[in-house]
Amino acid sequence: MAVMHVKQEDFMSVVRSNEIVFVDFWAKWCAPCRAFGPIFEKVSENHPEITFIKVDIDENPDIAAEAEIHSIPTIKVIKNCGEIWNHQGSVTAEVLELVVEEAKKLDTSDEDDNEDSGDNGDNE
Repeated sequence: MAVMHVKQEDFMSVVRSNEIVFVDFWAKWCAPCRAFGPIFEKVSENHPEITFIKVDIDENPDIAAEAEIHSIPTIKVIKNCGEIWNHQGSVTAEVLELVVEEAKKLDTSDEDDNEDSGDNGDNE
């Protein structure tokens, strides 16, 4: 699947309708962002089952503010609507491939099930 350029009105819809979403927060004027772009594209082509999106922070300041983007490029990985990885700066294709594999393996479906197990530590 090709990388999608997402705008404010589509961001949450994309996140909610896809199990795993890799997000590249970038800007046209950012040289490191432009250098990372082809790496992000290449890895996305290797994983058509995963959604890869780019968010231009200048065109979508509300998304950038809500995602607390303070430096670009920033890469976030969202699985089942929860952020599982966040990295400021560029990474190599090899590192991004490792993150893809870890994201696929990570089980986020039962994260809250252990919070209320009924065992509060009292054995009385």
